[in-house]
Amino acid sequence: MALPRGIPALFAGLGLLFAAAVAHAAPKTVVINQVKLSTQQQQALSQQLGAQLIPGRFWYDHLSGAWGLEGGPAQGLLPPGLPVPGKLWFGASGGQSAVVVNGRALHPVDILRLQQAGVPVRPGRYWVRADGVGGLEGGPPSFNLRAMMAPKRPTGGANRPGPFSTYDLTGIAVY
Repeated sequence: MALPRGIPALFAGLGLLFAAAVAHAAPKTVVINQVKLSTQQQQALSQQLGAQLIPGRFWYDHLSGAWGLEGGPAQGLLPPGLPVPGKLWFGASGGQSAVVVNGRALHPVDILRLQQAGVPVRPGRYWVRADGVGGLEGGPPSFNLRAMMAPKRPTGGANRPGPFSTYDLTGIAVY
């Protein structure tokens, strides 16, 4: 016997509600820098960030604010110095590269992103702050990543904007 129209959709909808209720009731495991956060730590961090934490295993760099999934490259930047337990470790990104930043061996994708942004990447151990300033581990500041990655302005040629140019500020020809 076939169910009346709309009943299968109703059951499917109830199934989704049940699954959502079970997922909401299930404890959310958040691990940062190999330390499982307590419910209170999760709530405090969520409140400080203004966003709900999602379950998962993450690494977080206290100095630069970079974060990512364990075994993976950086996914973004958070404020530096968050009250997160644990210490960033060498294999956080699964990387075995010879480029180490704040104790973490960079993932190949991190290295590629830096190179694509015009940053020369050389093997070594470095420190980098959230403002992009960094240097060799234990040494004074010697570079600024933000300055290196800033868009370069044209220095001359036909594409230079000026009073007699046929290009607008975006580089598109206008007539």
